[in-house]
Amino acid sequence: MDVIDGVKHVHNTTSQWTEDPEVKLEFVRKFGQLYKPFDISLDSNRNVYVADSGNHRIQKYSPDGEFLVSNGRKGQGPGEFQIMGGVAVDNEGQMYITDRSTNRLKVLSPEGNEIKNIATMKITGEIALLSSGESVLTRGLFFSQESYPGLLQIVDEDGQILRTAGTQKLYEDWDCYRYFNRISFAVDDEDNLYLAYATRNKIEKYTPDGTLRMTIDRPLNYGISEKIEKIKRQVGPRQIELPELNFVSKSLAVDAKKRIWVLSFDRQLTFEELPVTIHFADAEGQLEATDTLKTSESPKTDAFVFHVFDKSGEFLGEIPLAHFADRVKIDGDRLYILEKDNEMCVYEYRIVNTI
Repeated sequence: MDVIDGVKHVHNTTSQWTEDPEVKLEFVRKFGQLYKPFDISLDSNRNVYVADSGNHRIQKYSPDGEFLVSNGRKGQGPGEFQIMGGVAVDNEGQMYITDRSTNRLKVLSPEGNEIKNIATMKITGEIALLSSGESVLTRGLFFSQESYPGLLQIVDEDGQILRTAGTQKLYEDWDCYRYFNRISFAVDDEDNLYLAYATRNKIEKYTPDGTLRMTIDRPLNYGISEKIEKIKRQVGPRQIELPELNFVSKSLAVDAKKRIWVLSFDRQLTFEELPVTIHFADAEGQLEATDTLKTSESPKTDAFVFHVFDKSGEFLGEIPLAHFADRVKIDGDRLYILEKDNEMCVYEYRIVNTI
């Protein structure tokens, strides 16, 4: 561990767990009738809300996985969405939903009526709410090298940026810019911000005011590089050029013990396992549509693990998964995984402390 200018840098070379991890996951259920879901959130009663992006709606499920209600439809009017992004729910049951096409943050009442429509930065991705009522936003996709303040933006109820966290790296190559600045993030119960890079071996922790306090890395089974090679692939009827690079992290969450759960790649997906998502944009870089081409019908894979860290950044160990995974959320002793391309469902697990 190094401390430089007040920032703790934790370099992990081995895991703390040996044969018996101090925590395990017990499968509870799988639920959801979804199409291209993008994000997941929970309310104070542990109801589950899924941004069912392909169907332009929010699906609400009970704590037992029973479908309750659907809100939203396709369009650009009140309560309508083009390409739905992140979802978050406040203590009053109001739903905060980003639209990646129209660059709007829409707030719906618990009954599904639109009560706010806020302009946001271009191409909005995930969203989280702070205890102050402020929203945390991140840029979901990069169609140009336009510089935006920070990787995370904390905005007020009118969408005005109050402060930021995380720094974009600039690259001459556009693919490097958009892939090496790609992140996921989480917020703990004290409003600290956690950020994991998709293609870099780095996890960061920020205070609520956006001050960097800790960086974390961990041992990986593969190499990473900030260079990208491009390869042409035949995907269905299309021949497309795909960037060739290794991915590290997909999502992260923080539990009640302040352990950091990072949904990570244990190995790289083969091309046969990799769902290819094509984004269509206009001449100004405005997102118009997405299309996912599945190269495999199997819901099973051994490519994903949780890398678990304690609150000081020490690498405790890993917990393997047997299926695909995209987003993770933790509420109490429950861990939820959203899988968006194969099963298109929600997996629910119980977090069991073994010691």
